[in-house]
Amino acid sequence: MQAIIVYAHPNNKTSFNAEILKTTKETFQQKGKTSELIDLNQEQFNPILNQEELSLYDQGAFVEESVRQYQTIIQNSDEIVLIFPIWWYGLPTILKGFFEKVFLPGFAFEFGEEGSERLVPLLTIQKTTVITTSEAKTTELRQKYGNPIEGTLINGTFEEVGLLNGHWLNCDETPTGTEERRRSFLREIHTYLLST
Repeated sequence: MQAIIVYAHPNNKTSFNAEILKTTKETFQQKGKTSELIDLNQEQFNPILNQEELSLYDQGAFVEESVRQYQTIIQNSDEIVLIFPIWWYGLPTILKGFFEKVFLPGFAFEFGEEGSERLVPLLTIQKTTVITTSEAKTTELRQKYGNPIEGTLINGTFEEVGLLNGHWLNCDETPTGTEERRRSFLREIHTYLLST
């Protein structure tokens, strides 16, 4: 099985998120694990769920062929790493749209019977790592802004579809922090991915 990296930042060359991506890919290489990259911006993924797609949603059907390709990559993976900036205390639009258009019924979940669990997960990704950058402090994101990553994403969306053992790494105050702090965060990513 392989790892899948989902990258959701417009700059995949010179941004700090790009350095995180580079560190992640190099760590998997060092670990001897193959990885496949989905660079949503580079691939010009369209995050807008239109009327036709919505009409097909309950059937688990889709319009764009890229959805089938992404689903195949996910099915062939046992680990997922998501790399993105936290903007306005939440996910970039392109990543939210990816979840809405790819994590479809019949693929990622099925609706539970009345009186049972609301959704039944269908995926079994054994390790999920969310790596983010933010201007806000991590403690503020957890305590003041509704804990959008651990609360909503990891314990909500991911549990509902079967992305298991979620772990969040965040480099806060990225625009104003020191270069050494950013280097230290890259080392933290490397150590975590290599050791688990």
